[in-house]
Amino acid sequence: MNQKYIHTLFSVVILFFISTFISNFAQAQGETCIDATPFCVDVPILYPAGVGTTTAPPGPNYGCLGSEPNPAWFYLEIGTAGTVNLEIQNNPIRDIDFAVWGPFAPGSSLTDMCTQIFSGTLAPFDCSYSGFINPETPSVTGASGQLFVIMLTNYSNQPTDITLTQSSGTGTTNCAVLCTIDAGADVSTCGVDGTNTTLTASVANFTTGWTYQWFKNGVLIPGATNATYVVPTPNVPANITDTYRVEAANATIPCTSQDEVNVTIISSTSSFTLDLGADISRCDAAGAVTLNAANPSHGATFTYQWSENGTAIVGATSATLNVNFTSAAGNPVTRTYSVAVTDPAPTGCTQTDEVNVTFVPDPIVDLGADIVACDAFGTITLDARDASHGATISYQWFENGIAITGATNATLAVSFPSGGAAQTRTYRAEVTDSRGTGCTQADEVDVTFKPNLALNIGNGFERCENVFQFNINASDATHSTDMTYELFENGILSVTSTNPIFTIAINDAAATTIQSRTYRVRATDNSALGCQVTSNDFTIIYNYKPLIAPIADQIDVDCTPNQLTAQTSNYATNDNRLTYSWMYSGDNIQYEASTEAGVLVNKSGTYTLTITTTLASGATCSSVESFVLKCNEDPIPDYVPVLTGQAGYSFVDLQWTAVPEGVNISEFEVYMGMYGEEPDVLLTLTSDNFLKVDLVNGVNYSFRVRAVYLNQGGNNYEVGAYSNTIFLKPSIVLGQNETDKRAAISLFPNPSTGSFTLEFKAIQAQKANLTVVDLTGKVILTQILSDLNNGSQQNIELGEVSSGVYIVQVQTEKGVYQQKITIVK
Repeated sequence: MNQKYIHTLFSVVILFFISTFISNFAQAQGETCIDATPFCVDVPILYPAGVGTTTAPPGPNYGCLGSEPNPAWFYLEIGTAGTVNLEIQNNPIRDIDFAVWGPFAPGSSLTDMCTQIFSGTLAPFDCSYSGFINPETPSVTGASGQLFVIMLTNYSNQPTDITLTQSSGTGTTNCAVLCTIDAGADVSTCGVDGTNTTLTASVANFTTGWTYQWFKNGVLIPGATNATYVVPTPNVPANITDTYRVEAANATIPCTSQDEVNVTIISSTSSFTLDLGADISRCDAAGAVTLNAANPSHGATFTYQWSENGTAIVGATSATLNVNFTSAAGNPVTRTYSVAVTDPAPTGCTQTDEVNVTFVPDPIVDLGADIVACDAFGTITLDARDASHGATISYQWFENGIAITGATNATLAVSFPSGGAAQTRTYRAEVTDSRGTGCTQADEVDVTFKPNLALNIGNGFERCENVFQFNINASDATHSTDMTYELFENGILSVTSTNPIFTIAINDAAATTIQSRTYRVRATDNSALGCQVTSNDFTIIYNYKPLIAPIADQIDVDCTPNQLTAQTSNYATNDNRLTYSWMYSGDNIQYEASTEAGVLVNKSGTYTLTITTTLASGATCSSVESFVLKCNEDPIPDYVPVLTGQAGYSFVDLQWTAVPEGVNISEFEVYMGMYGEEPDVLLTLTSDNFLKVDLVNGVNYSFRVRAVYLNQGGNNYEVGAYSNTIFLKPSIVLGQNETDKRAAISLFPNPSTGSFTLEFKAIQAQKANLTVVDLTGKVILTQILSDLNNGSQQNIELGEVSSGVYIVQVQTEKGVYQQKITIVK
């Protein structure tokens, strides 16, 4: 503060001014020396005495005062040299005391004067310790400019109002002491654009009636007429200092005072450096980023405060800030970070800088599962695209870790030969988003090319039957464990399976012509692309067995020579693949009557036709048909067989009533049908029972028999009436009765070269008929057995019979017992 006073004395004190001043200076006393209130007789002092306040501190020479309670300090300056008689009045009257120190040299500051007083070496100029004197009358005498300090005390410690005025004397007081203006301490502030500092002109005593004018570097500032003046403090390239002066005038006192203050603007940019750098953009996968406000120009006392989106971050007061957040919902997220760096001393400058941090979604790349393809697939297209990719996305492809030159598209065409064995290459796509650093993601996929699939299901075949089953095997070493096989029959998909073996059942019993079916298999490798192959054709031709048109029996007809020609539904009559054999049985003779399709029939008897064809494999297919010719001169007996039977596992056991005494029967014809069709002749035999084997389980068969008689002349045969028709269905489940019957006999050794021993285990009978038949029902051996007991044995010699499987039947009055035997030569 640089202070100057300009004072104009009025020779006449107007009472109006006194009353105004008293009003302004009420309660203006200071309780300590250093806080002493300036006093001018033109402006009397009126204040309430202190009660219960402090006591003046020890140190000064208080002269006559024995104590110093409730002190009030004042000072004055001599205007006109001489004596100034003062008057201290109080109301109500209390014990008021005083001490006056001085004179002090002109221009002495309050601090200088108090220092001398408290040195204890300066005795009071005047002093009073009298009780209840009103008024007290201190007196000072001095030269112009000399100063005096007065201390009033309220010894009574009772409330009272004290008035201090000049009563007489030749001297006057200088009211300039009341005109003290203070512009404040010099200002040093950091220049920051948009900031300012406020200068304030303060008056210590008289507070009203002042006018002001501010100057900058001696030049009047237009409009700056308030007690305060706002000084802009922008950032400047270099430190600058300006001097501001305020002139204050008070027409009431009257006086004029001025003071100066220096304002120094410190260049913040030249004092230290702050640069957070360019805005940052990075991908989520790059993780946290550290913002760094530190700079070599920063001192150890520098302070930092970080803010996020304009809000201070609690505790973020280091030079660095770790920032980590992520994008949201597939969209970039940006946050603004700013830092305020302050140099607390000597400049007090604060600089701020900010930087935008953006986190961008990581680019998405998914090449999918590894790919396996057959050579036939050709080219595989790998695709690194994603719906989220935009114009900022770029691509680079690699093969087995090596960048592929020019492969910068979102897709890559891949093709290479397997070379006879599976070959694998690894492809990687690196996808980069240019919106941020660290924005590269990659994915890899293995591509394997392997040889094409192979498939050969073999050759077809021919079959006599029209009911059978067979397998097609579509497996191959080139097939994987994840295959699908499709079976096509005559070009139509019939079965889809993961098993390469197909079991095919043919049940075409009603077929009347030769049939064929063509099969192929399509194999697909589900674990690979383009791995599909279709097999060769597999054709079967079946129903080669000649289907002979039934020949009706001719009963009671004239036995004139008649040419009979065999017919089949599945062959033409002149088909050279067929061979014929007509057998005649009658008159106790049997011979082959013809080897052509036709035969001459002219006498009673049974005519049996066998038609055979030979397949390409060498196998033969044969059918048998027979009929009876009975000339009308031979009467037919009344005997009608009663047929019974039992079904077992792929066989039926037939029995019918015995021939009455006196009836001359040559043989019996056995008829068999299936699926409800009219039974056809199966064979002829002389016994009254028959075991039919090799039947299809689950098929319903029909059977009937009839007798063939010799006529009276013994030259022709005649047929009797049909028996009842029975229906039997072989089953894969053996009945308890059949099991028991098989257990009743035992044949051993089995197999054998032809010699067997028959042992009876649970049979007791007087006699039994033993019959051995082949699997076609042809009788190989008949023998009558007698005196059968448990444990008895019979030898069966079949040494002349060829290798094969045969059925041994033992018939007693209690039933038929049978067992298979095998002859191995």
